Amino acid sequence: MTYTLGIDIGGTNLRIGLIDRTLRIYEFEKHPSEVLLSSSPADTLVEFVRDYLVRYGVGQEVGAVCVGFPATVNRARDTVLSAPSLKGFDGVNVKKPLEAALGLPVYVEKDVNLLLLCDVREMRLESGDVVAAYVGTGLGNAIMLDGRLVRGHNGVAGELGHIPFGDDSSSCGCGNEGCSEGLVAGKYLSRLCATHYPDTHISDLFLQHAEDTAIAAYLERLARTVAAEINILDPECLILGGGVIAMRGFPREELCRRILAHVRKPLPHDHLKILFSQNADRCGVVGAGIYAWSKLDGGRI
Repeated sequence: MTYTLGIDIGGTNLRIGLIDRTLRIYEFEKHPSEVLLSSSPADTLVEFVRDYLVRYGVGQEVGAVCVGFPATVNRARDTVLSAPSLKGFDGVNVKKPLEAALGLPVYVEKDVNLLLLCDVREMRLESGDVVAAYVGTGLGNAIMLDGRLVRGHNGVAGELGHIPFGDDSSSCGCGNEGCSEGLVAGKYLSRLCATHYPDTHISDLFLQHAEDTAIAAYLERLARTVAAEINILDPECLILGGGVIAMRGFPREELCRRILAHVRKPLPHDHLKILFSQNADRCGVVGAGIYAWSKLDGGRI
């Protein structure tokens, strides 16, 4: 056994690669997630993975597969419950058909949990009490306490984007109204650009308008949302990442200032570390490798 296979499926792109025991990545590929669109997405995923292994001739060298989804996943970690940005996977057991087709252990996890595993390793965080907010199209949230991922009774812990801090008149993809994600994630910024700054490309939003009142209000809502979780969980470290945080001109220092303004004093305020993810394109695949190797070695994540 030489590798594990890591698959990071996002709402826009699918990333896949082989990871050895040193967590070095090989044969990395990136595809539009649309390659999985079909009447039977689980079967399409099986064929995609099988074709990848055949193409590189590594079927006998892979010991396990780990797949991350932009979704809630059940406690048994075999079925995708709700994936608003990935059509066709709601309620689909992806573990069973993959294991049957590949003859390998298959692990299914929420994508941001895999990002967190990679970030914790890259940042050499040792305490194991970490909260991460990944602000992209939606608001991804991962929690680690005492070195273990927090999944919750039903498997769906960490839905920070779905606490009711948003606009009560707006519907969310989860089925509720007034979710915070609707006012603190990338979809909101796209609407803001269209209505307030029609002459600005969204990639330049913070470069051109970081000092505007509308952006200040956005940062305040995001800060309050994140601070609420900090005050509940008292982590050693907060990791901020995702495509929005990585945008050119994003006011990172101002966001940190606003978060700390709402974190309870003196603690956890005085001891809280705020770090920024490297947002590496391969982070989710590496995190999947970390997960799979740990499972193969009998570890508990």
